[in-house]
Amino acid sequence: MRTVTIYTIEGRTKAKTDKAVLFQRMNGPAQEQAWIPLSMCTLRYIGSDFKAKASVPDWFYNKISWKTT
Repeated sequence: MRTVTIYTIEGRTKAKTDKAVLFQRMNGPAQEQAWIPLSMCTLRYIGSDFKAKASVPDWFYNKISWKTT
């Protein structure tokens, strides 16, 4: 039996399609953004101004390609 750790990412959603969401987070002074497939995450809106929280499994978290904006 394999244990899966769930990572929680907090940030803002900049755009959303039927299959993915463009997620933006702060990493120190820089902003990073990445497309996250909706099939791989649980997305919850936590406040105004498109603040959101996404939960993803650990094996997928390491594959997210964050780009600095």
